[in-house]
Amino acid sequence: MGGVVYKSTRFGTEMAEFGAPTNPNTSAQQAARSSFKKATQQWRTLNLTQATAWRNYAAQLYTDGYITLKRYKPNGFNAFVKLAAKWYAVNASGTAPTTPPATAFSGDSITVTVDFENPGVIDFTASAPNAANVTTALLIQKVSSGIADPVEGAYKIGKYFRFIIGTLSTTVSVAPGYYAVGYQFVNTATGQTSAPIFLGVIGPVSFQMVQGGQDRKRKAA
Repeated sequence: MGGVVYKSTRFGTEMAEFGAPTNPNTSAQQAARSSFKKATQQWRTLNLTQATAWRNYAAQLYTDGYITLKRYKPNGFNAFVKLAAKWYAVNASGTAPTTPPATAFSGDSITVTVDFENPGVIDFTASAPNAANVTTALLIQKVSSGIADPVEGAYKIGKYFRFIIGTLSTTVSVAPGYYAVGYQFVNTATGQTSAPIFLGVIGPVSFQMVQGGQDRKRKAA
């Protein structure tokens, strides 16, 4: 209405200036959309018994306090799609489980550290291999400076990576700047995720510039 939009959100009705959405359509976006599409399509194939089990599972999550925002009460569809989409994101083939997890997922026992010594990448190193049926989601969020506060919920998955013996380090390519970083664990059997672990802000990540036959590092402003 006159350049203003009204949104129905978990916090109630919000009013904001209309902004035309952007769609970079990156490979990461395409992968996330594909996983979500597969999950929503699979929900339609569930029978009544299976759907009821997911509704009960969602209600139990809310009752037990796993939902941090009490204004948001998930239904069976929400609960299924959240886990199924994550399952498809970390499994190259197969079909997501049609029954809810029987137990909670607390994550892995390893720790992950980061540095940015190499130009254009953030290095993630694990203290040990991931456990069976566990992979790691490496989280990044670009921020304006080294003292900026990251926005909760605005972290992006730089990549999923399963740390194994002999390969306890990996890198995520990024543009120059400062980044809030962290990680969380994903149960590849169920799609469950652990609570994210945030490691703070690092940077500035530099980039490599080749000029006159010499490699030079240039720090981001």
